[in-house]
Amino acid sequence: MSSNFSEARRRVLDTLNHNQPTRVPMDFGSTMVTGIHVSVVAALREYYALESRPVKVCDPYQMLGLRCAGDVGLCSRNRS
Repeated sequence: MSSNFSEARRRVLDTLNHNQPTRVPMDFGSTMVTGIHVSVVAALREYYALESRPVKVCDPYQMLGLRCAGDVGLCSRNRS
């Protein structure tokens, strides 16, 4: 198990156990049970100076957007 993964796992477990984590764990829609609004995906792309392109909508009801492998740091899934 990588050190980064272990640290992230420890942060989440600390948070779930109501202990103070070293940093706040975040999830920017990186799993199928979480999501991120298309406007936030676009804003994150702009903030991190990533390629400007339309965000693909994966859930029209909630307007959840998909990220791509080119969106470094936004998710680990490769959807295009």
